[in-house]
Amino acid sequence: MGKIKLNQSYWNSRYENSQTGWDIGKISPAIELWLNKQEKKDIKILIPGSGYGHEAAYAHKMGFYNTFYQDLSPLAAKHFRENHPHIPKENILLGDFFSLKKSNFFDVIIEQTFFCALPLSSRSLYVNKTHELLNESGILIGLLFNITFDGDEPPYGGNSKLYKKLFEDKYHFLKMDISRNSIPDMPRMLTSLTTTAYGPSAVSM
Repeated sequence: MGKIKLNQSYWNSRYENSQTGWDIGKISPAIELWLNKQEKKDIKILIPGSGYGHEAAYAHKMGFYNTFYQDLSPLAAKHFRENHPHIPKENILLGDFFSLKKSNFFDVIIEQTFFCALPLSSRSLYVNKTHELLNESGILIGLLFNITFDGDEPPYGGNSKLYKKLFEDKYHFLKMDISRNSIPDMPRMLTSLTTTAYGPSAVSM
């Protein structure tokens, strides 16, 4: 099998053919809990690789109106716009995450099934780009697989040792624990998700 190109056509095809096994139909419980704990509603949040955008929709519902949806797939973004017409168009970023402008500084970047969908060769680019897009007191929070997978297509996993080595040059680790509130009807994810937070300020999930 030739090398798979994880480009816009690939992801559009996945959505077109309903091959969206990563989508749980609602916000991830760990992300929901984190958002529910936040008192400041004016923070600027970016959710890269948002897909159907459950996390972005929930954030707006809870009053985090400065939350930005981002995805490479026009089909995913169209689905999000049609299902959440109240969310301003300027909060929906369609295109390549790695092409986002440096001037767009965020307080928080939420990681939810985007990192694991990137080619392994792009992981260091992800670290650099998220760091570039965050303000000086910004944090990166979210979920990472604590397991490795066989196969040529995403998801791609890892472990805490690998992640610490990958992120340590750009981030200060605040927390990295096994997620205790993952998806009960998806046992692979229940034991494989690692709750993480990177940045200069303490965060708990």
